[in-house]
Amino acid sequence: MKDTDILKRYGRRSPDKLLEKLRLLELSDKSIKIMKLRYVDKIPFKQIPELVGCEERWMFRLHNKAINKMINMIDPLDFL
Repeated sequence: MKDTDILKRYGRRSPDKLLEKLRLLELSDKSIKIMKLRYVDKIPFKQIPELVGCEERWMFRLHNKAINKMINMIDPLDFL
């Protein structure tokens, strides 16, 4: 299972826990908003740059940075 699939599942099952984990990563507000829109609100990637006020390329950079930080921090048992 891909990391993004895991985040989608967490966003469905435990959106509050996912947002709490994102805040603990000390990400920028924009990064947290991108992750929330994608994994909690289920907004397609194509729509997110307009909602957060950045270019698509920059949105993907912030997203990938957040994913890499989360991989090292998330314990799947937190979301069961």
